[in-house]
Amino acid sequence: MVLVYQNRLARQGFHRVMIFKTHYRSLRKSIMSQTYQPKKRKRAKAHGFLVRSKSKVGKNTLLRRRRKGRAKLSTV
Repeated sequence: MVLVYQNRLARQGFHRVMIFKTHYRSLRKSIMSQTYQPKKRKRAKAHGFLVRSKSKVGKNTLLRRRRKGRAKLSTV
């Protein structure tokens, strides 16, 4: 790891500001993916109508949405 003083910040009055430069690959492993990559099957398994209609809590959710008049009872 290399410590680098950033001149621009030092000129603005932020002295002793250090930026840690790390290798790109090690950084990629530690951060989450930046974009949402949707999966239809995974979404259906978590939030679908069949899943909601199986459990008591899910049935209550469907009931609330029916009462409110929602056009779509579940996301998938």
